[in-house]
Amino acid sequence: MTTGLETAQYTCLSEQIDVLAPNNQDMEKQKLWGGRFTGATDPVMEKFNASIHYDKRMWREDVQGSKAYVKAIQKVGLVTEDECKLILSGLEKVADEWECGKFEIKETDEDIHTANERRLKELIGITASKLHTGRSRNDQVSTDMRLWMKNALPELGAEVQNFMSVIITRAKQEIDVLMPGYTHLQRAQPIRWSHWLLSYGWMLKRDIERMLGLQTRVSSLTLGSGALAGNPFPIDRKSLATDLGFMEVSGNSLDAVSDRDFVAEFLFWASMLGTHLSRWAEDLILYSSKEFGFVTLADAYSTGSSLMPQKKNADSLELIRGKAGRMFGHCSGFMMTLKGVPSTYNKDLQASLYEDKEAMFDVYDTLLGVIKVATGVLSTLKIYGDKMRQALSPEMLATDIAYYLVRKGIPFREAHGLSGMCVALAEKKQCPLSSLSLEDFKSVRIKARGTTLQKKEKIYNQEVIFRSDLTTKVVPIALKRCLIPIWIPLLITERKARTALLHLYLSTGVEDSTPITLTVPLFVGLSSDVTDYTCEALFQDMTQNEVYLLYGKACIHSLSPGPRPSYDFYPVTHLYRSKPILYFLDIFNNSGGIMEKYIKNLGGDPASTLNRRLHGLFFSSSADPLTGQPPAVSYYGDQRIHIHIGFMIDQSRNLYFADFYCHYVNHRVTLVITLKGSEADAFCRQRLRALDPAYNEFLYRRPHEHYAMVNTKVTVEVFYTEDINIFRLLRLNLAYLTSVQQSSNAELKTVIGLPKRIDCKICNIKKPL
Repeated sequence: MTTGLETAQYTCLSEQIDVLAPNNQDMEKQKLWGGRFTGATDPVMEKFNASIHYDKRMWREDVQGSKAYVKAIQKVGLVTEDECKLILSGLEKVADEWECGKFEIKETDEDIHTANERRLKELIGITASKLHTGRSRNDQVSTDMRLWMKNALPELGAEVQNFMSVIITRAKQEIDVLMPGYTHLQRAQPIRWSHWLLSYGWMLKRDIERMLGLQTRVSSLTLGSGALAGNPFPIDRKSLATDLGFMEVSGNSLDAVSDRDFVAEFLFWASMLGTHLSRWAEDLILYSSKEFGFVTLADAYSTGSSLMPQKKNADSLELIRGKAGRMFGHCSGFMMTLKGVPSTYNKDLQASLYEDKEAMFDVYDTLLGVIKVATGVLSTLKIYGDKMRQALSPEMLATDIAYYLVRKGIPFREAHGLSGMCVALAEKKQCPLSSLSLEDFKSVRIKARGTTLQKKEKIYNQEVIFRSDLTTKVVPIALKRCLIPIWIPLLITERKARTALLHLYLSTGVEDSTPITLTVPLFVGLSSDVTDYTCEALFQDMTQNEVYLLYGKACIHSLSPGPRPSYDFYPVTHLYRSKPILYFLDIFNNSGGIMEKYIKNLGGDPASTLNRRLHGLFFSSSADPLTGQPPAVSYYGDQRIHIHIGFMIDQSRNLYFADFYCHYVNHRVTLVITLKGSEADAFCRQRLRALDPAYNEFLYRRPHEHYAMVNTKVTVEVFYTEDINIFRLLRLNLAYLTSVQQSSNAELKTVIGLPKRIDCKICNIKKPL
């Protein structure tokens, strides 16, 4: 809080600045750093030092940062309210000129920061000189770069999502196509074409996970660090971070102004993604050659020869492979630059952004083009399943002979050697492995004296090892693959930071479709006499011990059955709340965008500890595990607000188990989210069962993850005990609104809370007599 004396001091300082400020004509001749220099800069040095032609693409981020900064310095009295409005109005005009392509770059514009401030001064006069108070280009450029990357990553993520969608679609459509699998570029074992496609889906999954982690680390505000020693004015950096959409503020000004870890990490991430795409391209280059003949590229992604008319070159794939090397070069070159830079800011760091499209910008442009071309190639690719099948040969089933012998009790190493002897015999007889007779196999057994095989006299009776060839639908166990759901968090397009869920089907080697399970320790704190409790609803407030008993019942019911019971989860990125459109219009028009908490009613268990005691807002996590989408119909209203899980569950909040009940159709678990140290938190700590937000049986979110995991056996609802500023979350891209079909069921349309089924033996307890 700034005192009246401090405000007076800042006002006085502001007046001194006005007195010392030179006139417009003098400033036109000076640079931002030109006060102590008397001589002109050499023209060669001017060109060598300038970066405006490259960093001008950050004009939007530079204006955005300046708008937030002028509001921050206005709060501490460094500019008046009128001056703040004037500067904001001028910045809007600067942005409009950039948007319309009318902004004129002059020779004196050293970089985007100089250009924008120069133009602002031309528009509003000397007041523009106050904008830079306490700010250095060192923390300004770092902030601009982070803002730019925060926008760039979702765009790249959206393109990766498109590419993965094509992979998934083709894998599902072409699952029956068989082909040789290769090691050392030698035919190894039969596989499915879809298995090859989805192998790159797994690589891209890891790329997306790395990108999500990078986005978290990029989201750190460095503005306010000054040149190196911090900002001398009491600017509220946390509020500034909120205005600019950052998750946190940097902790050390010396580190902040020179931190380019996020650039290096971006370059590595892009290089890794480029590696995967390069390998994918290399495979298809081979498969498209006449020697393989497995695939053909569409004309749109091929070129010909200027001399040889018959040629159809896979130039698109070769360029993908080549441009990967370009990204690697930027990554290694930038790391070499960083290793010799002393602490705080040095001009070497300009190489992270400028100098003939070095590093960040060039890698972004290159990678964006590579992903788009790769998507186009795959979506138009023609495959020849018959050619792939013709490339299969009986020798590729040699491993299956070894497996056959293992199933007959032969140790694998012996079985492997015997299979190799069969292969050698077939080569000697110059016949396919499948053409060996029973006598041939017996001759191998005779040669294998001293092995376990000698003791297995009935192995080679009238059984036929090759019961099928590779032209039938009966294939070896290695090909009996199924599809199981894998969820991948992906950033969606249009520069929105929320996370979409892409449903990937990835091939596994199991024969039956099984859900992904996560086994967690079962600790419910139940005593041995739990079964002595009769099932009847309580009609008085539950004690904390009774809440623990109800929690134990919920834990047991939430287990998936099996030899080793475990908890099954599916991921969600948002919690949602459905209400009529009038509810949201009232919030927007009459409550300043604040969704206010209300008193918990008697819905759920009539004896719930929350009833009439706690204020909050109900949200649901229910979604279709196969699509990741909430139900298409709502009983509560025709509008739905989705709020990102990263806002709802973070390190500043606690999570509690409150209720377990059913409403005839399914069982529900009620969890409570409280702000640490709040009155609601103190109440819940005394009356409810505390859960670890990062790991529990019902809903958890690990730190820095952009999604939460929700139990599949119960419907998890969340009671959030704070008001929510919808406008702020929409501005930060942490929330979005959708329309939803409202059920016509008149009885449930106006339901405020679902009643509990009191005769259910699973979710009711009462005190023992």
